Amino acid sequence: MKRKLAALFCFFISLMMVTTFVLAEDWFCPDCGHGNSGNFCYYCGKKKPEAVSNGAAISNIRFKLQDNGDVVVTWDDSSNSPPYTVSYKAQYDSSMERPVNNKMITLEYLIPSETYTVTVSNDKSTASTEYRVPFDVFTEFKLNKKIVIRETSFSISEVEQDKTKQYELQWYYPKLRNKRVYKGKLVTKTPKGYGGYVTVYSTFEMDSQYSYIYDNYSMLEFFEGIKGDFDEIPTGRYTFEMFFNGDLYADCSFYVTR
Repeated sequence: MKRKLAALFCFFISLMMVTTFVLAEDWFCPDCGHGNSGNFCYYCGKKKPEAVSNGAAISNIRFKLQDNGDVVVTWDDSSNSPPYTVSYKAQYDSSMERPVNNKMITLEYLIPSETYTVTVSNDKSTASTEYRVPFDVFTEFKLNKKIVIRETSFSISEVEQDKTKQYELQWYYPKLRNKRVYKGKLVTKTPKGYGGYVTVYSTFEMDSQYSYIYDNYSMLEFFEGIKGDFDEIPTGRYTFEMFFNGDLYADCSFYVTR
């Protein structure tokens, strides 16, 4: 799955967030996403999953959902042998992060409601476990929250003929007294599942002076991202889902035809 980072956090702030992180839960249930400290999930009763390892060094992979929707992954390593490589894989999504020297990494591009197999490895051992990203609905504003795409149908053949074709995505804001800043994440649900681009907005500002803003995107680039995941461009209904701090804010749909 392609990734596009719309904005970057200040490095110093990110470093402070990581170094001051304190793990609150021992493990997160892969079925319902809630944090637990016992051997069974308090919410759904699922037994705590066992990490699969080909060695005794890396173990106890843990997950912590942050307030902005990121997921912090930590683990133990009795051999204390960095660097560590972290990769994750869902049904149509796989990625490998750059090596880290600390037993901790922040994952930004995980999609809420998707289940990932997260693998941590070094030159001595490998361990894997599953994690389902929690899914919640944004409830701070109950009225006039929506995103809109100007066109409701796109033809693959027309885009191939006109490679400059774009789509306009409009973001409508609730009526605010003051500006609000969130971490935004725009994902695409295709007829086959999630795929294409995950666009991360490190600082998505809802401005009290406007009722909406809009962005223009290349349809050719969008189709190339979809084809990279599925080896084809599925036809049918597509949905954009916009998340603020990990909660679903709004969605909108369109159709892709031949």
